[in-house]
Amino acid sequence: MGKGIGLLDRSVRSTRSCSAGITRVELVIIVVVVLLGLGFLFPLIFQQRVQSQIRFCEKRQVDVYFATRRFESVAGELPSYRVNVAGPGAEAEYASWAYAVLPFLGVSYYPADLGYDPAADQRLGPWATIHETFGAAATPEKRLELKHQYVPEMVCPQDPPPGLEEGSRRSWLSFVVNTGLADLPVADRQGPELPADWPANGVFIDRFDPGSALLPIVSRDSLKAGDGLEHTILLSENMDSGDWTDHDEARVGFLWVAGYQGGPAGWEKPLLRINQQGGQARGSGRLSFARPSSRHPGGVVAVYASGRSMFLDAGIDYRVYAYLMTSDDGQLKRPGFDEPLLWHDQVGEDEE
Repeated sequence: MGKGIGLLDRSVRSTRSCSAGITRVELVIIVVVVLLGLGFLFPLIFQQRVQSQIRFCEKRQVDVYFATRRFESVAGELPSYRVNVAGPGAEAEYASWAYAVLPFLGVSYYPADLGYDPAADQRLGPWATIHETFGAAATPEKRLELKHQYVPEMVCPQDPPPGLEEGSRRSWLSFVVNTGLADLPVADRQGPELPADWPANGVFIDRFDPGSALLPIVSRDSLKAGDGLEHTILLSENMDSGDWTDHDEARVGFLWVAGYQGGPAGWEKPLLRINQQGGQARGSGRLSFARPSSRHPGGVVAVYASGRSMFLDAGIDYRVYAYLMTSDDGQLKRPGFDEPLLWHDQVGEDEE
């Protein structure tokens, strides 16, 4: 009887000990489970943050796309990759294509499939005053202040200008436009009357080049008649671009290269691939850096002439990339020459 009571007493004490706390083994198991949970959770949080920034970048690029449509509805064509800020009759002062579309930024746009009509849209954004303040009526000295006009709609959230949080302002530019093949200087062309590049090779051509007078306009209609809006990249991003107050092709646009001989002066080496790095080159204007690049892992955001945005993989086949850059594959011509550009075989040899 005494033994039974003793066993019962020890059993009760053991039960009380378990219910009063946890053992070391149980504590270790709990810690391991928590750490494993955090190990799964942190990558998910990071991935969600990355995707959120990509979507934000897409939103801004699509807004820029609609701004180009608004410009086209007024001007009848897409803007040149550089525009004359001083206006007609005055000594030319250039800025990028971004200056042309600034009045139409900063307003809310809707997807094209909802029946959006840019010609019926009369809204102007907060940046429209830049044209009034720094346009044709302004002095050259006043226009120097353009370099301090920060426009967030032109900036990828992962590519902010240095010193922004401290109040520094600069005409920072993340988004760049499809300018086709690199412009050929007049001295290297077949004739001075020939253009620096042909519209079929890209989208945003230089309308202020002396050889561009006879070129057809580039518009959504001309792109439809070529490769189509869904097969032509309009704009992307480059963290090695310049500012939107710049106007040379390599700072405000992005290129493809066909590998033909006799390229333009300054073509030091083949064009870098998407997101490929080759040293510090922000704003350098070097042609080899005029490619899409970003801080997004694995690729860049791009917007087609239809308004559709997509994430362009950094490993895309270069021939596919080149086809997406051209606006009319059947009419390609060598810049500065009135002759067809047979680039299909050369791309594979020189660029892979």
